[in-house]
Amino acid sequence: MNIQAIGNVVIYPFDFEFMPIIRYVQEIRNKVKGIYAPKAWGYNGKDASIIDEREIVGMIVDDMSSISYEDVDLVINNTGNKLADQSIIKCIEKFLSKGKHVYCLKSIEDKNIKRFETYKKFHYFRCSEYFDRIETQNYQISTPTVCISGIMPDINKFDVFLSVSKRLESKGLKLSYIVGKEYAQFLGMHRIPQYIIDEKYRLRDNINIFRNYISYIELVEKPDILIVELPGGILPYDKNIDNYFGALHMVAYSAIRFNYNILCLPLDYYDKKNFDTMRNIFKYRFGNEISNFVISNKYYDAETYEFESRVEMTPLKYESIVRKKYDEFWGTENEVGFLTDDYSKIISDKIIERVIDSGKMYLHS
Repeated sequence: MNIQAIGNVVIYPFDFEFMPIIRYVQEIRNKVKGIYAPKAWGYNGKDASIIDEREIVGMIVDDMSSISYEDVDLVINNTGNKLADQSIIKCIEKFLSKGKHVYCLKSIEDKNIKRFETYKKFHYFRCSEYFDRIETQNYQISTPTVCISGIMPDINKFDVFLSVSKRLESKGLKLSYIVGKEYAQFLGMHRIPQYIIDEKYRLRDNINIFRNYISYIELVEKPDILIVELPGGILPYDKNIDNYFGALHMVAYSAIRFNYNILCLPLDYYDKKNFDTMRNIFKYRFGNEISNFVISNKYYDAETYEFESRVEMTPLKYESIVRKKYDEFWGTENEVGFLTDDYSKIISDKIIERVIDSGKMYLHS
């Protein structure tokens, strides 16, 4: 998808899933003329930052009753809140009936897809890239690789991915993007195909498919850096969150020895012992080293799981985080920090320094 081809849009329903895009993808933010959410969510009339409790965004969340359909198209956000499903279908119908483009990032029922696809202006972004080259040949990836992972979902991995990518791009570097988002194509990125960890393949075949997939992107796009965001978590977090036992991460780290690894951790994991444990896991389970830890401002809300049987990551305002810990564990080489613009700059500068000084990257003219 060519982002430049998109006109002015409104986002519905706006929640944490679209938040990183608003913060870091300037080409899309410039086109966003309104962000909307159901009244029951409690966001209306507040700055978008109410969702992640981070820096002020400068965009106010409103409800759909106030929307103007003039000169705007619609982006349906990939919300996980099923309570919004019925209003989403009605919203799509309304925009299509008025001759507007609809960019749907959320999974909807097949019967609705078939109905909406009769409109030429309905665009659906839930299809995985197909790539099924199982070969015994061991392709060598020569382009420097950066990997962003976490010990569980929803701890700002995509924020880190976009923030660091934005910094690297500003240095004139050409990047290829590989992410776990189903709607990656909407952002001009590649999606990691889910069948890479399909049980019908042997582990060796899974590894070859992943390596060949990345190698193919490298061959076609010829980037300065390949940057990958792995979905899910590297290993079970607790009895409630098994993260598929880190199957995708085992495949990815077996396929590629990444030049630079960033690991995201929830706030409740902020402890030097946990950092040492994660370093050992990466070293002995994945054969890789952690270059930086990024601490999310979210913590795992165990009470919500106990009473509602759902995983909830609760954000805290940065001002309320104890700064003594931040300073104490910052590290001699700035290897630990919170997700801030300053820390993104530190990480991107270290990436450039490492790959250029090691002779592993040559900038495109």
